[in-house]
Amino acid sequence: MVQTYISTPFMDKNATSDIALKTLQNLQQLKPQVRFPQNEYALQLATTKKHIRLSPVGLHCAVDNSFIPWLDLRGMHCLVADWSSLKIINENAPGPAYATVMCGVVGSSIEHPTPSSSLCPRRALANVIRKASEKHGVHFLVGFEVEFEIVRLDSSTSKVVPVSAGFGRYAVDGLRDPSFQYVEEAVQELLDSGVNIQEVHSEGGVGQYEITLGPLQPLQAVDQLVLVHDTLKRVLTRHGLIANMSPVSIAREGQGTGQHTHISINPPINEDNFLAGILGRLPALCAFTLPYPVSYARVKPTLAGDVVAFGSHHRGTAIRKINPGHWEVRCVDATENMYLSLAAIFSAGLLGYQNEEPLVWQDAALTENASVLEKAERMPATVDESLDVLDEKFENIEAMMESKVVKHYLEIKWWESNRVKEMDTKEVRALFTRLF
Repeated sequence: MVQTYISTPFMDKNATSDIALKTLQNLQQLKPQVRFPQNEYALQLATTKKHIRLSPVGLHCAVDNSFIPWLDLRGMHCLVADWSSLKIINENAPGPAYATVMCGVVGSSIEHPTPSSSLCPRRALANVIRKASEKHGVHFLVGFEVEFEIVRLDSSTSKVVPVSAGFGRYAVDGLRDPSFQYVEEAVQELLDSGVNIQEVHSEGGVGQYEITLGPLQPLQAVDQLVLVHDTLKRVLTRHGLIANMSPVSIAREGQGTGQHTHISINPPINEDNFLAGILGRLPALCAFTLPYPVSYARVKPTLAGDVVAFGSHHRGTAIRKINPGHWEVRCVDATENMYLSLAAIFSAGLLGYQNEEPLVWQDAALTENASVLEKAERMPATVDESLDVLDEKFENIEAMMESKVVKHYLEIKWWESNRVKEMDTKEVRALFTRLF
């Protein structure tokens, strides 16, 4: 089976192209760890089920690339390729074609020589999906709204500056902007790669756009999201521009970018219990979905929401109900590790589902519930607040994942939070523009 994934059609059509193995190494950022100029070697890896060995630093560093003080260099990590995720890139675009394959991470050490995937976010999500299906007969679909802002680096000042001078506010003017042709170029590459794109439109901010991705099973949806991010950044870089997905714009004061996430359960029986599980743990979930200080600039109505609440077709709430068993989680941005965030969201929902937790939150969209938002619990105002809440509640969420990744995540984030506090605001925004 793995030989089929890698040899047909890619090997037959692209004999001189290469293959990149990718993972989200430091719990947030995409790291294309290995690229094979000769795909025969990749085929050998696939057919013999060998893995790529790496230094154990990837899951032990902060956003500024500093290592945690307790890093143990005696162990190793291995990339475990999921060959079913293979996607052809650049097949009909400028430059050589290649393919990407998403990977899980397996680690071992002197004290624990048996290989373990207990720190792998992708494995944690897979575990939750399996448990939902086997124990509860529940299946998930996921879709994303990918927002980004087009900016550029001014070579004379080394500052990030706006590209567009348009109106913003979802106007058609954004589709006439000269930079939009590069968005169309990226979209065409993605369509050629089989990405499920439903629509493309200008967003609320100036020079800001959104690509709406159709629903897929969770692992496939996140794999596709990683590809979309990578393609947008690569294509715009080709033209001297930046696809900025940081939640706070460095080029325009007051402009922010999110990544609203659609989730659905099937069948939608006991949907209220599932939603109750998420709402009851939403402040803790923000530690995953809003993982950095800059993320909390969006904790306000119409963006991420500022209170723990839901509403039917209500964009002023953190969770918008769209249909039975279908919600939009709005307190999300692109700095997160989406494998881990979804694992946490689904874990929270399943805890509510299996414990039959009642939905005590009223639908904020109904006229008779007009005061709901005024009385609701406030969302965390800082990443430290969300980490505090998660620290008190992580055991059940982590147990649902059959993983140790949440405890490890907390340790990394506390160290990282202190590192970021030492940086000034402009330095942080510049860093996040480069990274995201």
